[in-house]
Amino acid sequence: QYPRYGARRIRIFLRRDGLVLGRDRTARIWAGAGLQVPAKRTRKRYRSQNRQPYVATGPNEVWAYDFVFDACANGQKLKCL
Repeated sequence: QYPRYGARRIRIFLRRDGLVLGRDRTARIWAGAGLQVPAKRTRKRYRSQNRQPYVATGPNEVWAYDFVFDACANGQKLKCL
């Protein structure tokens, strides 16, 4: 009757109908019946057509940032670009 709900949500519905069960007992009955929440389907992600990185044909055509991490003698962290 409730295909998308798990044991926690079913326990709420049962309580509204007047059947009060504990959390563990509800989960045990739910699992014993072999019920499970169906897995959510993943969405297709957009893939860019340009899979190759840009290839430089001359000097100063491709630039990149580089971070350098270090620490001082007193333990303070440094992050340099």
